[in-house]
Amino acid sequence: MATTIPFFDRRQTFSNEIFKNCNIQTYVALFISNPDLYKEIHTLHDTDKQSYFFKKFRLFLLKYHHFNIERDFDMMNYFNDLQLQKKGSVSVCGGGDFSRNAKKNARKNYNKSVENDIKIIDYFQQKYKITINSELDEREFIGHRYIWKNPSPKLLEKDKWEWVAEQSYDDLLLNLPFPKILDKYLVPLEIRNKVYQKWKNSKPRIAVTLTKSESDDEPETEPEAEHKLKNEKQEVPQLLISDELMKEIDDLF
Repeated sequence: MATTIPFFDRRQTFSNEIFKNCNIQTYVALFISNPDLYKEIHTLHDTDKQSYFFKKFRLFLLKYHHFNIERDFDMMNYFNDLQLQKKGSVSVCGGGDFSRNAKKNARKNYNKSVENDIKIIDYFQQKYKITINSELDEREFIGHRYIWKNPSPKLLEKDKWEWVAEQSYDDLLLNLPFPKILDKYLVPLEIRNKVYQKWKNSKPRIAVTLTKSESDDEPETEPEAEHKLKNEKQEVPQLLISDELMKEIDDLF
């Protein structure tokens, strides 16, 4: 299926910072924080790494975020495999036990895929001035280019992204303890609302106590403390004058 490229006003300037600062970068960092999610990448040929990386990442992302095809065209394709010279193209054109028609259809689908990628790459070049070709890929992911070549949790430390692992939660059974600081959007969609509500309810409530004598057995509750504060604010100090002082004042006048 041919890709429909969105229209944009070429007289307008579009900044590529929109990709560097978007929330999808946070999910890239969370993905990178777990090497088990991409453990085979270090055994692959360099020409296969980008495809493998984004395939795994997009599957991971589905747990946390859903793209809108019409509204999120730019984001969907920025965080995607846009490598034109793919090793897989060799197997499309020959060999194997496939019939002639099967090979023909496979070749046709592959060529259509390449054609779509060329359109998208040209779109990014024209709109955002981002160059993507066989020699250069200017896209950045958590501050790094070509992140698929050697992904590692060490990259998070360099640019201070390690907090994503500390503020995330993905235990579907909710048996693991909650983090002290929880980023709601680093919880899978399936359990996000439930986890966030339980996390909020588990946070200790701090009772406000204005004064407390040694004989008090129980601390004041929040409503009691608030009521006391309100009453104390309403009390206006009064000046007391003795009879003798009043008599002296009268004699002066």
